[in-house]
Amino acid sequence: MLIVNWSLYWNINDLISSRTYVKQNAANGTDHGAASNLFIIGNQLKTPGFYNDLASLSDLDDNGDLRYTVDFRSIYATILDKWLAVEDQTILNASFPKLQLL
Repeated sequence: MLIVNWSLYWNINDLISSRTYVKQNAANGTDHGAASNLFIIGNQLKTPGFYNDLASLSDLDDNGDLRYTVDFRSIYATILDKWLAVEDQTILNASFPKLQLL
């Protein structure tokens, strides 16, 4: 069993472009965030728990986005490769570092 809880709304365009915004948009809201905590639990994990440090609105990157410590695409690549045993590079259209969580 593997349970992954990502508290960030995203869509396929975010996955492909990896471009997200913090500043207010034309609809007086914000677009999808660049960083969030990820909670993973399961009986096959080497280290269950939270991944990614808490992002700070006062410490943005050069593009004005939240800084993250774990790229969510590395999480996906790891789960696709190690848990589902499928070609992560084919599905994600790129190669991302695998994490030592499984």
